[in-house]
Amino acid sequence: MRKRIFAMLVALIMAISLLPVSALAAASEEEAVKYGTYGDNGWTEKTDCAGSIVYEGEGVTLSKVATSTGTVNEYTITLTVETGTTTTTVASKAATVLIIDVSGSMNFCAECGNQYYHALSCPLCEHLADEVEVTESRMAAAKAAANSFLNTYSAVTAGSG
Repeated sequence: MRKRIFAMLVALIMAISLLPVSALAAASEEEAVKYGTYGDNGWTEKTDCAGSIVYEGEGVTLSKVATSTGTVNEYTITLTVETGTTTTTVASKAATVLIIDVSGSMNFCAECGNQYYHALSCPLCEHLADEVEVTESRMAAAKAAANSFLNTYSAVTAGSG
């Protein structure tokens, strides 16, 4: 008998936990979050709606400025990090591998993706029965992209290895 009562109580608790729970929040301007700071005397509100925090130490200056956008609880935050240290990055040589898919789907249209004929909405389609030309295929687009990629690494480009 006790097991049956306990089982019914657990089932009731599980059923109640399935009910939706809503949280109500006031959206009035009177209850808006105000900008300010906590100090020894508690919360001090800033009336100009702009504040900044600056940290200086160990050769680093950090600053954060919050400015009200005019909308309740909406601020623009500007973060600035300044260091007295200068760093230089030197590009090193690296191995690069370029892999190109050569499967049959690379013969499909690069724009609409159709295999033999362009879709009516395809920008390459001029007539109702336009076939997909080799120059309009995914393979042609991949070759053009590969050539562009290789040109960025060629000796013609300044600063390339």
